[in-house]
Amino acid sequence: MHSLTLASPSPQLRPISHTARVFVIESDVTLRRLFDQSLRRSGFDTFSGAVGKSVTESIKAVQPDIVLMDFDFLDVNALDLIYKIKTHSGTHPPAIIALSDRDRYHYHVAEDVAYFFSKPVRIITLLDLLRRISSNRMLHREC
Repeated sequence: MHSLTLASPSPQLRPISHTARVFVIESDVTLRRLFDQSLRRSGFDTFSGAVGKSVTESIKAVQPDIVLMDFDFLDVNALDLIYKIKTHSGTHPPAIIALSDRDRYHYHVAEDVAYFFSKPVRIITLLDLLRRISSNRMLHREC
């Protein structure tokens, strides 16, 4: 797992990479570690954190291509967090994939989430989607 005490890199200085950067926001520590390990083994650069005031600053510093985000927070409004992520991410906001224990499909429609999964989710299904999203994003950046 990468440390989140990174200096905020300039977009011009970010090295060109064909590996997608995925930021995992998950309140359950065990699930966060599982996602992080599975994604790293599959070739993704991963960063993770719990929800808090610093998560949007961490996302801004990391500049992920994809945010894998739990929607089941007790003290944070997921819609507000999505808005902050999208508005503080510069010219290339990350694709957001939402996960929830509850039926919150209306968030997918209302907030332009790239994809919504109801938990539990099969990791192979999630990895397949992440690969498709990341290769589409890399192709668009090269054009």
